[in-house]
Amino acid sequence: RCDGFQIEFSGNPGRWGRPDNLWGYSVMGAIERANVILQGLGLPAFSAGRCQSDSGRWSGCRLSRVDLTCNWHCGDRGGAAAVIAWLGGQHVGRQKGVVAADGQTVMYGYGGRYVSSKAYLKAQEMRVHGCDDNVLLETAEPICREEVTLKSRYLTETGLCWLGQWGDDTAERVFQERSQMQRIESIEYECLEGMPRHLRATYADWINGRDTGLSRRTFYRHRSELLRYGVDI
Repeated sequence: RCDGFQIEFSGNPGRWGRPDNLWGYSVMGAIERANVILQGLGLPAFSAGRCQSDSGRWSGCRLSRVDLTCNWHCGDRGGAAAVIAWLGGQHVGRQKGVVAADGQTVMYGYGGRYVSSKAYLKAQEMRVHGCDDNVLLETAEPICREEVTLKSRYLTETGLCWLGQWGDDTAERVFQERSQMQRIESIEYECLEGMPRHLRATYADWINGRDTGLSRRTFYRHRSELLRYGVDI
């Protein structure tokens, strides 16, 4: 969008012209891809500009949102599902992880204006977006994608709202500070494909936030058995 004085770009340039985004780009790499799109429209490119030392402002591009992502290899599809289940029971400050109804995504802080994050099964997300490349899907099956969204208030308060303030290591540093996966020191899991039917039913109720309807004794027996699959209900 351009009003003749200011250009605004919203969206994920990492998806532009690609059948998938299994492998992403750096922040500057994303800006470069955005600039290719702008060039095709005859619009000026984004740049860092110069720092106005008296105010700390820069003359170039201002960022109002940055999405930082990382692919975590969890061994197999069952391992990735177990990690999602584990994350659903963790807290970020006062925010508890919320598992989506499909059991394949866990979210923290959505609706806020500071920082939010989520983790999801990458292969399933690719299928939803129409990817039918079996090789890519097979590669993505064991991957849990973690995504940290830095919003306008966070970027302004931490001094990262100007493109010129981002260095080569900025994204990695910020992501490490906000990553929930860093909380996992070790997690044992087995492939959920071999889970007995009665445990699958209990697992499905738990992952979707439903009452299991089990007696106290049966509940704890199922819990003990599910622990072998890396799931703690």
